Amino acid sequence: MQNNSSTTPLYIGIDIGKNVHCFGGYVGSELHLIDARQEVRNNQTGYLTFRNWLQGQVASEHYAPIVVGLEPTGIYHEAWAYAIEQDFVHQIDFRFLNPYQTRQKRRQLQNGRKKKTDPIDVEAIAHCLRDGLGNPPCLPGQQTVRFDVWAAEFRQAYREHQRLQLSILTQWDRLWPGVLVDVKAFEKAHPQLKPPEPLVLTRPLERQLVRTILDENPNPYFWRTFSPETLLMFFHEKGLRCGPVAAKRIVQVAQEALLPPPHFADTLTERLRSDFHHFLELATRLEQLKQQAETLVPHSPAAVLTTIPGIGAYLAAQYLAYVVDPHRFQYADQIWSLAGFDIQQNDSGDRRQVGRITRRGDPALRKVLFAIGLNTSQYCPAIAQAKQRALKHGKKHIGAIIHAAHKANRMCFYLLTHQVPYDPKLTR
Repeated sequence: MQNNSSTTPLYIGIDIGKNVHCFGGYVGSELHLIDARQEVRNNQTGYLTFRNWLQGQVASEHYAPIVVGLEPTGIYHEAWAYAIEQDFVHQIDFRFLNPYQTRQKRRQLQNGRKKKTDPIDVEAIAHCLRDGLGNPPCLPGQQTVRFDVWAAEFRQAYREHQRLQLSILTQWDRLWPGVLVDVKAFEKAHPQLKPPEPLVLTRPLERQLVRTILDENPNPYFWRTFSPETLLMFFHEKGLRCGPVAAKRIVQVAQEALLPPPHFADTLTERLRSDFHHFLELATRLEQLKQQAETLVPHSPAAVLTTIPGIGAYLAAQYLAYVVDPHRFQYADQIWSLAGFDIQQNDSGDRRQVGRITRRGDPALRKVLFAIGLNTSQYCPAIAQAKQRALKHGKKHIGAIIHAAHKANRMCFYLLTHQVPYDPKLTR
């Protein structure tokens, strides 16, 4: 048998599904299909069918290189990826493909039509492999798996915590109108009116007074039954902190509010109480996850981020939790766009119009990047200089921090991708 492996590459695409995977092999630069594409169950029998087929291609010595690729989306690729790496060590070139790349290739093959089938996806993956796209698979070891599990729980708990926070504030506004008001915004919009006096001015769910009321009874009708003096005694009997000024404010806000009917308020109170207790449980869990990050990060890829002055273990863990795998990005600015920090731009002919940030992204990642920019601008000289330059060019304090975060994000992406510690001599 003539060995023409040096001139005949084989590209094998695998389209991953929950219960069924589809694969096919394509030869040469023209990508001729060598066999009919096969669909197999996502179980041991299905994998053995694929393995035996691939072993046959390797044993034939007709093809070299043999490049196998799939998209590492979701969780259903993991078992196959581990098995392929174990069974075909040094025999094939195994790659993970960015779903964005295969989606673009699929549309190109379909002349822009939005048509998606398993065979079409397999062919699109093969085209990407032929064009040299994809990265070596980065399959987590034992410590990395622990971090991945931590990251998934953190993302879920944090998003639920943020959702509940918004829901609680909305429900309380409905139950007790006027209890929470953005006074600065009110004064700016209605300078001719007397500004309201809400219960607290900023960050309500972080205030002990607000938490005490929500935990005790968020129904304003309950607080209307007190005078400032009796309310002060009520708090002291329960061992809760409350001064005369706070007691007077609670009674005043309750008396001034135009409340919904009592039966309606009772129903809202029941729901609000339940959500608030769940909110506190999530806050406790997030604090536990923060402590766990201190032990997990040193054994994870995020360890290199802690070498940047101003980035601790928890902040590094949050960054990696949202980036997940840095190799799925080609540039740091793609992470910036994922957070919604990219700038609106409208070009037409010789005219370019630049606007504000789009905010079309993950607000949790935006918060992490902002915290990184804030911290590193205080402790990392290179980032501090970037912030000062932004201030000199007329940016406000918040804008300067975002500018610093942009540079810090590029730094984090480079360290994370190359797994090298921070070196101030290489900072530009």
